[in-house]
Amino acid sequence: MQYFETMYNKYFLHYNVRIKQFKEEISQEENFKKLALERQKEIFTKMLDLNQLYVNLSEMEDSRYKIDAKDVALNKDFYQLKK
Repeated sequence: MQYFETMYNKYFLHYNVRIKQFKEEISQEENFKKLALERQKEIFTKMLDLNQLYVNLSEMEDSRYKIDAKDVALNKDFYQLKK
C-alpha cells in the first residue's frame, strides 16, 4: 500500500483508476495482499497515466511538478532559452 500512497501523492494516475475504491476495498482484499510484490508493481505501473510523464517546458517551473532546478536549467540550455 505504501507504493500506492507514493504514486497517489507524487504522480498522475490514469483517469480510469478508481482511487477511493482501490484504497478502501481492493488494497484491503486478502487476494491482493497475497500477490507477489512484482505482480503488485505491475498493477501499480498500469495505474500511471503515461501521457503525464511529459511536462511542457512552459510549466517546468511550476511548483506542483517539483522539478529540480538543475533539470529546468538543462532544458533551458537545451532549447537555448535566455536565463
